[in-house]
Amino acid sequence: MENLQVLRIDDIPLLYAQLKELDMQGIIDRSVVTHGNRSGISLGHLVSVWLCYLLIESDHQLNSVEPWVEVQLPESIEKKRPEIL
Repeated sequence: MENLQVLRIDDIPLLYAQLKELDMQGIIDRSVVTHGNRSGISLGHLVSVWLCYLLIESDHQLNSVEPWVEVQLPESIEKKRPEIL
């Protein structure tokens, strides 16, 4: 018997779209000055994805977000992943 996994994709895009509509990323990027050692995505994007993770998983650990994104973001929105990440 095959092992099937059901993924809900309705909450991730909804939460991310709400954060984007509120311009949470822009507010954080304008308000928080990062130090020179920071590289990668902007702090605003990081916090937005982290908030989605926190609200969906009820877990505040930042080190769990990257593996969660790799597993939870379905291939159907793969084209959006660079924008999110």
